[in-house]
Amino acid sequence: MASIEKLKRAEVTALQKAINLDEVPAKEKHVRTLIIGTFQEKSAHTFWAFVNSRIPVQGNPVVAWKFCYVLHKILRDGHPNVIKDSIRYHPFLVDLGRLWGHLKLGHGPLITKYCELLAVKLDFHRKNPRFPGNLHITNDELGRIADNDVNNYFQLSVEVFDYMECILDLATVIFGSFDMSRANSMTGAGQCRLVVLIPCILDSCQLYDFIVKMMFRLHTSLPQDTLSGHRERFAKQFKQLQHLYYSSSNLQFFKNLIQIPSLPERAPNFFSAVDINQHVTPVAKVQEVPEEVGGDHAEGFLVDTQSTNGSYGPPRPQEMVVPVETPSTNGFDDRFADSQAAAAEKERITDDLLQEIERLRKVADKIKSDDLIVIEDLRNRVVELEQQSEEQRAQSDLEKQTMMHQIEQSAKNPEVVANFAELDKRAKATDEKLKKMRDVYNELREKHVALLRSGADAEKQHKQTKKALEDLERQKNELSVRIMNFDMEKEQLQKSVTSTSVDAQREIDEKISECKALERQLAGLQAELDSALVTREKLHEEHQTVILRSNELQEKLESAESDLDSVIFQHNLQKKALRQNFINVICAASAEQIQHCVATWEQPAFSVLTSTPEFLLVCIQPVLDHLHLLSEIVPNDEEKLPQLAKEIQLTFSHMTHCLIQCMETSQMAPVDLADEFTLVATKMSELSLTYLTRFRDNPQAVQPTLAELKECLEVLQHLSSVLIPKVEDVRVDEIADQVEKELHDMDKAIEAAALKIEEMLANSRTRDSGVTLEVNAKILDSCTTLMTAVRVLVRKSRALQQEIVVAGKGFTSPKEFYKRNHRWTEGLISAAKTIGLGANVLLEAANKVVSGKGKFEELVVASQEISAGTVQLVVSSRVKADKNSRALADMSMASKAVTQATGHVVASAKDCAQLVEEKADFDFTGITLHKIKKIEMESQVKVLELESLLTKERERLASIRRQHYALVGTNESEN
Repeated sequence: MASIEKLKRAEVTALQKAINLDEVPAKEKHVRTLIIGTFQEKSAHTFWAFVNSRIPVQGNPVVAWKFCYVLHKILRDGHPNVIKDSIRYHPFLVDLGRLWGHLKLGHGPLITKYCELLAVKLDFHRKNPRFPGNLHITNDELGRIADNDVNNYFQLSVEVFDYMECILDLATVIFGSFDMSRANSMTGAGQCRLVVLIPCILDSCQLYDFIVKMMFRLHTSLPQDTLSGHRERFAKQFKQLQHLYYSSSNLQFFKNLIQIPSLPERAPNFFSAVDINQHVTPVAKVQEVPEEVGGDHAEGFLVDTQSTNGSYGPPRPQEMVVPVETPSTNGFDDRFADSQAAAAEKERITDDLLQEIERLRKVADKIKSDDLIVIEDLRNRVVELEQQSEEQRAQSDLEKQTMMHQIEQSAKNPEVVANFAELDKRAKATDEKLKKMRDVYNELREKHVALLRSGADAEKQHKQTKKALEDLERQKNELSVRIMNFDMEKEQLQKSVTSTSVDAQREIDEKISECKALERQLAGLQAELDSALVTREKLHEEHQTVILRSNELQEKLESAESDLDSVIFQHNLQKKALRQNFINVICAASAEQIQHCVATWEQPAFSVLTSTPEFLLVCIQPVLDHLHLLSEIVPNDEEKLPQLAKEIQLTFSHMTHCLIQCMETSQMAPVDLADEFTLVATKMSELSLTYLTRFRDNPQAVQPTLAELKECLEVLQHLSSVLIPKVEDVRVDEIADQVEKELHDMDKAIEAAALKIEEMLANSRTRDSGVTLEVNAKILDSCTTLMTAVRVLVRKSRALQQEIVVAGKGFTSPKEFYKRNHRWTEGLISAAKTIGLGANVLLEAANKVVSGKGKFEELVVASQEISAGTVQLVVSSRVKADKNSRALADMSMASKAVTQATGHVVASAKDCAQLVEEKADFDFTGITLHKIKKIEMESQVKVLELESLLTKERERLASIRRQHYALVGTNESEN
């Protein structure tokens, strides 16, 4: 137990020294102590417990930066359970990065990127727990992790790309925090930032190797287009990684800390499977750097990673501090001081030997690594020379064969015999060249053998050094045992001296004083006992009083609980009653809307209102949607009571609007269809009232009524579809011409009406005066404004129509587009006809009013007809247009201008009618009682005649509209 506590104290001390406020790199010995602690503890509980309680990672940026570095080292080199224990702190790292992200200068961006990297690393190991912290696995293990499945390779490659991208982003931010000369890379602050690149480079080497191998594996199993994104991402990261390795290798700080690899000049060609054989795994080797000799007083200072002589040795004897003992007059103290000095001297010699052993081991390792590098280079050189020799030998043999063949061919030719001596000389020169190459090869081979022998000697020397280290270790253990025996003898001597130096008289005096103190204490205790007895009696009486009070309170509590149960019961009843009243009010309001709608049908003024079946279809769909939602809500669910009330209001509000449009549409339909519309609307109103009445009494029994309402709405949809004129029979080569013809006729009618109105206005100003001029000017000005607005709207609609045709026809012709969208085409044709006819009627009505033969009501009707046609044109265009279209927005603004101009025409007509009436008022002065009575009776008779005539004309107007709509559909079908 004591050893465990000692280890924990050592780990906490190392953590305090590794993560401090000094902006210098954390010492490797402290980080190594933390890593060893994780193996001894087999977890990271002590590390995280101390970080959460003692380390101010959220208060100081330097502490947060060094904490991220230490955590990265522990995750890489610590016990495997460290990653499992750290995954739960993933949100902590994310919040820490977000916190320091608000600091835009200094360490703020660096900490943010480092926290992102650590979070991605933990997330990577959480998804792939079979990867160790340092990512060192073999190719077979990589295949087993991915189960040799191409889908797993694809997903794993994406995660490795994300991991690599975080490393490169952190490196970019770190280098961006320095100036262009990198002069501050050898300062304490610069090294504190750069040191984190060491574990990043180690991770990047393994990740690059994984990416290359997985990319070759994916390109052998998947199409090239599927992996285009992977290739682009790899090319970008390849260039960034090249730049990172190049920039890091040029920094003096990394020279003696890590051997940074280099990447090839060009990225691997994944389309060629041969390139996998040329792939070399980049290996970054961390060089061991001995710690400096010194105590804790050296903490916080910069570690000089460079040595003037290239080696790290123990301090010189004259530099070591030897404690000086002060002589004592006591003989025992002298012996003790001498033994203590001898022990200190032995410990000092042991430390010197251990340091010398450590230095020799590192020097031997360095020599061995250098020899291995040189041997590997020489092996490569020998292989290259052997290949060159083989090539030269093959070339020489080929030349000999060629020459022999030429000699045989030319022996028959006397002219060639003269050149044989020259060819013989060339052959001898070639043989001499070959002999020289062989001599060079033998010489290199002897050098290679000599180097191998020197490597064996170095290996033998390393073994001898290792044996010497073991002997020194054994001597150290023997010295430790002797020191422990000396300590035990010292303790025994101290005990004997203490026992012989006790004064008996002093002990007697102490006993006497203790007895007196005990007597005084006994008297005090007796007094306290008497006081306690009195207090006990008082407490007994108070206890009895408390018991009586408790009984009374218990009775009151039981009474209060019964009252509370009664109150809760009454509250539930009131709540239920309020809920029922709320439902009753909602149902009553909805029923009142339906009843008011039904009453509106019976008014005579309603017969002049009309609507189109297309708009009726638009109104039916919301009712069906809300009925579906209403049927899914459970009536008795108290949590959904507000939603239920809202759906009842929305459903029957849309139902009321649908019933109004149904009756308006029936007035434009033929007689037989009009009756069917009326019957369906009446049945829907009755079913709605029945549903609302039954819902108040029994909410569970209203589902059949909802089903009947849905059936009625479906019947109404069918009737509306039947009423819509069809253009399927129009030939494909005529429909586009018909649309263009109607739109052209509409433009001509509008232009002609506008010119005619301007001409009438000019004639009226020349001809009339007084009230007549004022009336004519107002009427014609308002008509001119209306025609101008209609002209703008038509121009905007033509632009939107062209945009719709271009966007919707694809590779087909406009005629095919019109044929395919026949209902939309029908709406355009009908709207164009309505606007053109309305323009002609408005022109005739204005002409009659100006000439004094017309009525102002004709102007109002004609302007409203034009407005209705423009609304139909806007709705037809909006159906096919893109909601974000600029042309649609322009047409909507033009439509609003037409509506305002129509309102201005109606207002002008009413004002002018009032002016004319004021002018035509009777002068009743001088009229007798008998005469005024006669005039009154005649006026009443005329009023009755006009009311009867108004009713008949309204009925006649409704019939005319029905017949007009039927004729329009018949003519379209015949065409």
